[in-house]
Amino acid sequence: MPSWKFTITTFALLAGLQAAHAHSWVEALKRIGPNGAFSEDTGYPIGFIERGAPGFSDDSLLNKILDTKPNPPVCKPSAGAYQGYDRLAAAPGDFVALLYQENGHVTDPTLTPRPYRGGNVYVYGTLQHDDATGINDVLNATGAGPRRSPTCPSTPSA
Repeated sequence: MPSWKFTITTFALLAGLQAAHAHSWVEALKRIGPNGAFSEDTGYPIGFIERGAPGFSDDSLLNKILDTKPNPPVCKPSAGAYQGYDRLAAAPGDFVALLYQENGHVTDPTLTPRPYRGGNVYVYGTLQHDDATGINDVLNATGAGPRRSPTCPSTPSA
């Protein structure tokens, strides 16, 4: 394990600033080794609840941002964040896979008409969880894409 660990504490999956009509969520995280193989250690997103567990529901795993005007928090509240499920430790420069269960209505472009790049997903990671950081602090006001910063990587150009 590297001596300086980068911990991924929060992910906000955003498909734009419109209301969410389709959704999915990260179920697990794995580091990707130099040979392309997943590491044995697994991490989980903040507030993770296993499918089939008491209290499981779509809403318990989502951080829906339906209105950006009040600058809602980009991170889920940290209360009860990792009860029984560890976060993933990764070093700067490590590749990390976000694993989710495919449900089709998020990734099939013929099911939900959307503009070019309307299905982009932005990942927000931070060294320290901050319940106060708002969506407008990390996403451009136009909704065109993430602010360019080390904690909010941009989508590569096509």
